[in-house]
Amino acid sequence: MKKDKLTVYWAPHSTPTDEGIGNWNMLYEDPDTLFKYWTQHEIKEEKEASMIQCPAFANISRNTYVFNCPIDFSFAFNAQSTLGHQIELTPLTKEYVSAFIPRNQTMHTGPNMELAMRLHMFAEEPLEIMLTGPYLHKTEYTKYGVLTSGQFDIGRWFRPINCEIQLFGQNGEIHFKKNEPLFYVKFLTDKKIELKRFELTEEIDTYARKCIGAKNIYGLRNPLSFYYNKFGKTRTRDIVLKKIKENLI
Repeated sequence: MKKDKLTVYWAPHSTPTDEGIGNWNMLYEDPDTLFKYWTQHEIKEEKEASMIQCPAFANISRNTYVFNCPIDFSFAFNAQSTLGHQIELTPLTKEYVSAFIPRNQTMHTGPNMELAMRLHMFAEEPLEIMLTGPYLHKTEYTKYGVLTSGQFDIGRWFRPINCEIQLFGQNGEIHFKKNEPLFYVKFLTDKKIELKRFELTEEIDTYARKCIGAKNIYGLRNPLSFYYNKFGKTRTRDIVLKKIKENLI
């Protein structure tokens, strides 16, 4: 009989060796589904069918998880040059989530910034995920930039999920609000997802870092399928899964 449940392990990217960041596990609450969020807003007495009763909406929202911003904070940015090290990113609030410019500017619309809030996810079997901006919420930060979205298989590859934002304009401000979503993670499966949290140890983190750096060994233009194949044939997948299960919370 085919299993109707799929286990996904997840952890904040927060280890004691993160330079300038430290262990900030306390910034990451367990996520809820998009379906649960909208259920809270349904008018129970209304006899008309609501959007959460629509099968099409249920299909996209039940396996879409919402990861929220932990605090209020703001940044100013100024890109007088396209060179990453010359693009200024300045906090405007006393408390803030660390952020940085990850690369030289590559788009005419403005530079990129990345928040130091990353996730790690790994699945028991092949499972594609899609990272998107919070398109079914009203959020402050999306007035000033758009989340860089993407898709990959978290059962066949192990790398951080980044919160990178393509900014609008060469200079300006961006504001983040507490408890507003930063991004969604959509699991592309009909199976029920069971999330299990683990602690990201320094050892487990080394495997993710090597996945990121694999292009420096194998070349820059290989498709994801090439890396998936290497990840499996070298038994790295088996090692990562074993280490994660040893560090479940």
